[in-house]
Amino acid sequence: MEQQLLNLAKAYLPIIQIGEGTAVAGGNTRRMNFEYQAFVFALRRTLEYFAVSVGAFFKHDVHRIPKLAHIISGAEPRDISEKVSLVLEESLRKLSDILPPDNKERSVRDQLAHWRAVDAGVFNITRAYGSNRILIAICGGGENLRPWDSEVGIEPRVLQEGEIATVRLTPVLSDQISRVENLIFGTYFEMGLLSKP
Repeated sequence: MEQQLLNLAKAYLPIIQIGEGTAVAGGNTRRMNFEYQAFVFALRRTLEYFAVSVGAFFKHDVHRIPKLAHIISGAEPRDISEKVSLVLEESLRKLSDILPPDNKERSVRDQLAHWRAVDAGVFNITRAYGSNRILIAICGGGENLRPWDSEVGIEPRVLQEGEIATVRLTPVLSDQISRVENLIFGTYFEMGLLSKP
């Protein structure tokens, strides 16, 4: 879906005719917003189901992933619960964008569930000063995409003349899935439920 939007923007670039140093933002991204919101809820629910399964293994009633490491700490079998607690603590630190530590800020899921709608981002086309370098991006949104940040996007000075660059939400979400998978499979491995590949 995101790629279709980016392809559409590329196709209409000659018609839009963006001036140097200007940007065009907006557009109807409702369908992408709905898919993004469903993704956020599904990812969090996966973590909650996972917490229940780990709690059941250690014979504890667990319904929330943030408290899991604390609840199973010292449970029997103790050698396994200690290893699992360490894996959980390390992995949950790496998921701070999905599960902010100590409830210091609201996660995207919590905002969606309790406070407000959160969109996937705003469609944006930018043309750099003094050139024909174009950036097509999804900006802002729940993942706070900032396309000119070196970590997330592309610096305008590295684009070749006439080059069209894109910044996408999909790699950010794929990375979240990968980190959640690492948490789940790493924990199940320490519990003796999976073997290492």
